[in-house]
Amino acid sequence: MTLYLCNCIGVSKSGYYNYLKNENKRIERNNKDQKDFNLILKAYKFKKRKKGAR
Repeated sequence: MTLYLCNCIGVSKSGYYNYLKNENKRIERNNKDQKDFNLILKAYKFKKRKKGAR
């Protein structure tokens, strides 16, 4: 069944299982990216002034 579904969507069976195996790493990376984004946004909004070179 898995092989049939992989063929339907055009991925290899090993690629599908590799995707499932690395789910935790993707979740951790997304959480880290969200924390970094929030830190950058906080710095950007600090004192509500324009940022960058004048």
